[in-house]
Amino acid sequence: MSGAARKKDSQVTASPPGVELSLPHEIVSRADGEFVPVVASALLTRTACPHDVHLRLSSGHYVKVLRSGDILTEEQLARYAAKGVRWFHVRRAELERALSEGASLAAEVLRASPSSGPAPTAGAALESVAAHGEALASALRACGVNDAQLAEAHRFLGNVERVVKRLDLRSRESLQAFFADAAACEHGVGTAFVAALVCEAMGIEDHLAVEVVGVAALLHDIGLHRMPVEVQTEDEGRMPESLRALYRTHPAVGAELLQAAGLETAVVEIVRSHHERRDLRGFPVHFGVSRVNRLGEIVGVADDFHRLLMTGLPSPLATLEREHLPGFSRGLADALRDYFLHTLR
Repeated sequence: MSGAARKKDSQVTASPPGVELSLPHEIVSRADGEFVPVVASALLTRTACPHDVHLRLSSGHYVKVLRSGDILTEEQLARYAAKGVRWFHVRRAELERALSEGASLAAEVLRASPSSGPAPTAGAALESVAAHGEALASALRACGVNDAQLAEAHRFLGNVERVVKRLDLRSRESLQAFFADAAACEHGVGTAFVAALVCEAMGIEDHLAVEVVGVAALLHDIGLHRMPVEVQTEDEGRMPESLRALYRTHPAVGAELLQAAGLETAVVEIVRSHHERRDLRGFPVHFGVSRVNRLGEIVGVADDFHRLLMTGLPSPLATLEREHLPGFSRGLADALRDYFLHTLR
């Protein structure tokens, strides 16, 4: 590239006035196939960027504007938007590596504790886990979730796994059967993954709140795991009244189990309330509009949405909007509508 051309490119993509970047713009020559476009607003997570971030120049070159560890601020985003910037770019290899690491973490979460004995047909279980993760990612992409957002959700899942290890949950006798059951854990991990997106949509930044939501999402149906198989596998609407009544006790059963296992009260109460709804159609106890646990709502809507995503419905978002969001707080429903705005409207 000539000096004049390089100067022209630098002028085109110079940072907006007043924006302070942590390093000078670094122009790199890379083929388009090595980069993945990311909607600029998707990087406004108020946490450190896990990857270097680039802008694409008219010449086809890419200029590094943020490095891994930097935080994109709302002011920076607004200034870029004022100059017409709508997309950033991340190296494809970095995103794929993050997604691969996330898949490994998911598999680790699903791996049974050695003390509970070997997981049955381990190879088949791992294949099932991988297939479930791929199907969930594909369904979320169809709803407009991009690879950068999926990578952030994988990081969230990694944090959940670290909590599981730190608390040594797999060694607790009352939880061992759950961690040995791949099907039960698949739904728990999937719900935690979706809960990460809900937390992002709501702008939840508190580390403790996010950690508590992740663990509660993973274990939210542990009470159901203790029930007869026909209660675990049958759709609630098709259950006879006797089974439906038993099914509706599973949040309380799970909360009591986790409390006895020594988990913190916040996790216990989220599990207890994850089927509560503000339209009073929830269970097992109707708290009413003002007393529904806010974090329990996050796990509740993540649970509902995960089930919709995995049923193969042609429009899971439309079903969520029509049949589920009316039961949740206006703030949560509006945050999800904004997050999936381009898909819902």
